[in-house]
Amino acid sequence: MPDGFSKQINFFRQFEPKTPERQYLSGETHLYLGKQYRLKVQSGETDSVKLQRGYFFVTTSSANDSETIKNLLDDWYALRAHDKFQKYFDRCWERFKSHSVNKPEIHIRRMKTRWGQLIKKRESNAQY
Repeated sequence: MPDGFSKQINFFRQFEPKTPERQYLSGETHLYLGKQYRLKVQSGETDSVKLQRGYFFVTTSSANDSETIKNLLDDWYALRAHDKFQKYFDRCWERFKSHSVNKPEIHIRRMKTRWGQLIKKRESNAQY
């Protein structure tokens, strides 16, 4: 193995261990826009997710069901991702208005390998 390649591997190993598998329990930390927030799961009649005072407050009637909590958080992240991308995209699009180009739509979806792409159908896909 080349020496430079070994250096790179060793450099990236310093960042391990990776984020542990999520269990979606109170006290666990989750990232949003580069900051850590603690998860606080509460029982309640209405399902909701709120980000307040350094906590993700997840309220659900299924407070002991990690899959329900995961789905609620994933939906919350997807909605916020769409809002953020749309806001920045709209601001950037102002520069293209004068070029007689149709404005593409933004579609947010969870992707494993690619961060974003612009496809011929005038759509932009971005990862959240």
